[in-house]
Amino acid sequence: MSFGTKLKELREKKGLSQIEFAKLTNLTRSAISMYELEKREPNLNTLITFAKFFNVDINTLLEFNNIISNNIIELSADEKELIKKYRQLPSDRKETVKLILDNQVNAVIQKEEEKLRNA
Repeated sequence: MSFGTKLKELREKKGLSQIEFAKLTNLTRSAISMYELEKREPNLNTLITFAKFFNVDINTLLEFNNIISNNIIELSADEKELIKKYRQLPSDRKETVKLILDNQVNAVIQKEEEKLRNA
């Protein structure tokens, strides 16, 4: 499912019009429409706003699992090497890696949110 489709689905599940959703997220109806029609891509701050609003993580919004499995993005040599090493780990070690990555991503998101609050 594409980002625009996912955004629209989440908005409609909450029973919100584009105008209502725009007001609640301090965006314009036009911006919401452009995101849903995939004529415009949100920046990181907007993605964070959406993720918080819908209480989902950014990966859910972007459907990274589908993007990777459909080979829509290309992996760098480093990324391929990391995946190769990850696949060699036992399950308990994979969980440790996931926790470390989650913590690092959350730290980046928190820094971005802090920058927004202080701006």
